[in-house]
Amino acid sequence: MLKTVLALALAASISPAMAQEPATAPRCLPVNDLIAAAKSNYNEVPFLIGKLSKEGYFLLVLMSLDGASWTIVSVGPNEVACLVATGSGMRPLPAPKAEPKPKAPDRDA
Repeated sequence: MLKTVLALALAASISPAMAQEPATAPRCLPVNDLIAAAKSNYNEVPFLIGKLSKEGYFLLVLMSLDGASWTIVSVGPNEVACLVATGSGMRPLPAPKAEPKPKAPDRDA
C-alpha cells in the first residue's frame, strides 16, 4: 500500500512544464548517458538511490551540489533510466529528534 501511495505521489509531482515539452524529447535513455548529461547540462550528480522492486528497478535522485536543480528517474534492470520529475530548490529537512527511551521499571520497588 505504501509503495502505491509513493508511486502516486511521484506521478502527481511531475511538473506541468514537463508535460508541455515537445513529444520528440527523449524520456528514457541508458542510465550512464543520463548521468553524464545531467552532470554536463545541470551540474547534477547522483545523490540518493532506492530499491523499488526485487526485479531490479530502482529510483535515482540526481541533484546539483547547490540544490538549485534536481532530477528523479526510475531505472530498470536493463539500466535504462526514465524521467519521473525535475525541479529546483531541493534542500535537506532537519533531522527528526529522537524520542527518549522509556525507563525500565525498577525491580527492587
